[in-house]
Amino acid sequence: MQVRRRNYIREKVESLLSERGITEPKVPVHEFATAYGIDVRIQPIDEDVSGFLFRQSSHAIIGVNKTQNEVRRRFTIGHELGHYFLHGGQGLQEVHIDRVGKLKLRGPSSSTGIDPEEVEANFFAAELLMPIKFLAREESIQTGLDLSGDDNTKEISFLADKYGVSRQALTFRLGNLGWANLQPA
Repeated sequence: MQVRRRNYIREKVESLLSERGITEPKVPVHEFATAYGIDVRIQPIDEDVSGFLFRQSSHAIIGVNKTQNEVRRRFTIGHELGHYFLHGGQGLQEVHIDRVGKLKLRGPSSSTGIDPEEVEANFFAAELLMPIKFLAREESIQTGLDLSGDDNTKEISFLADKYGVSRQALTFRLGNLGWANLQPA
């Protein structure tokens, strides 16, 4: 993803969080979506489907697979919000379906993990659930985390719980930001 697009998404998320008065983790993504008039439905759906966004004119529904754990559902809502705020919305009917283990299956490149809309929706979700401004205030991050061993396992678990994300998502986010050493010693 281009730096310009990454910066746009980061600024968009910061603006949306500010608009809703959200200044601390854990970002209440369900309530966040509802505040923008999006109907969030958590119910059993096909086991290989994480979630979907259905939009028709000004009405939108985010469907989330009830059988998945809470942190996965939160990320799915964030991901679908990414599609909502970044893609489409020209008054057309659209459906984004996100499957477990695969990305949006809309074309040949989608399942390869290089579909630009899927990459952007994942980045949006990471920005929404783990905003840079919030993470930068964490003392353990300011002092540096070395994730190449077991030394910071408890701290990662603590932060993941605090932000309502998986340890894997938090580790990936910190690594992408260059705020944690992920290389084995």
